[in-house]
Amino acid sequence: MIQNERQYKITRSKLRNLQVDLATLDLPTDLHPRQVLARQNSLGILIGELEQEIAQYNRLKSGQVTQFPIESLQDLPRVAITYGRLRQRSQNCCGVDSEGTSGKNWRSRAADPTL
Repeated sequence: MIQNERQYKITRSKLRNLQVDLATLDLPTDLHPRQVLARQNSLGILIGELEQEIAQYNRLKSGQVTQFPIESLQDLPRVAITYGRLRQRSQNCCGVDSEGTSGKNWRSRAADPTL
């Protein structure tokens, strides 16, 4: 799963490379047709997985995802991490720090109730 912009850029680059590799696949002529098909399918599967990861990251980034389905307990860590990152991103956009406060203004009001 893509977790940040750096990984997003790397994944996009890998996807482009795999797409070029699939389009220009140069296989030895002595391969059995099933081997050729297997190699093409393996690249196609990798491309599909990367496209899904990129699409999921784009949906999370744009705020389109509002629910995180959990089918088993094994999904719980993935969903918790995804939700935490999404929450952190939305707080950073609004000027809220990791403690859930709006930073300096909140602290100054707490120190001086007349503010």
